[in-house]
Amino acid sequence: MNYSLTPNIKQFLLIFVISFLFFSTSFAFSENLKDEPDFKKSLKITTSEINYKEGKTYNHLSCMGKIKNNSNLKWSSIIIEVNFFNENKKLIDTITENIYDLTIQPNDEVTFRVTGYPSKKASEYVTHEARITDAYSPKKCKSKKKGSTLSNFLMEFAVPILLIILMISLIIASRRKGSPQNKIIDLNKESQKLIKEQNDIIRETQKLMKEQNDILNSILRGLVDTVKKKN
Repeated sequence: MNYSLTPNIKQFLLIFVISFLFFSTSFAFSENLKDEPDFKKSLKITTSEINYKEGKTYNHLSCMGKIKNNSNLKWSSIIIEVNFFNENKKLIDTITENIYDLTIQPNDEVTFRVTGYPSKKASEYVTHEARITDAYSPKKCKSKKKGSTLSNFLMEFAVPILLIILMISLIIASRRKGSPQNKIIDLNKESQKLIKEQNDIIRETQKLMKEQNDILNSILRGLVDTVKKKN
């Protein structure tokens, strides 16, 4: 009994495998994202105040405050953004700083300070808003190990497996009898064969023309000799 698969069934199986790998990888990635610690939920700026200091050459603008860590994780490399507004609540200036040496232990509170050069007069800095835009926790590096074995496997090997399947499919398709690749190869072989035969015919024709010229030359020489003898 012949159990060979038809091209339609093979195509369906290939699409099914690719779809399975794609959705499995997406699911595994989303599962790992759930384990990522969120600094927005863990860290909160409890107090902040600004200080405008005029200098001889440059003016200085700073913001000091406190950050509370409400989680059981340690956070560092905290990026703080401070936006400044005038009396009309219009944004007039901003300062962003990555405080690399600032580390907040679990359930601890620390003081921060960011500085910059103001672009407006002191009287225009009426209100401000300080917020944390990013922070680093060591758990971010370890969270990917927490997922299921299947999720971790798919995250690491799904793309290579998908590429291998596609390469194998292309190789099988190229070797299949009657495939476009094989047809092109056969046409190239036929073209080379026809060119060779055409070259052989040209060489034979040239040979025949040379023999005809030799015969004509012999006839002409004979006629010339005959005329000379009669004279």
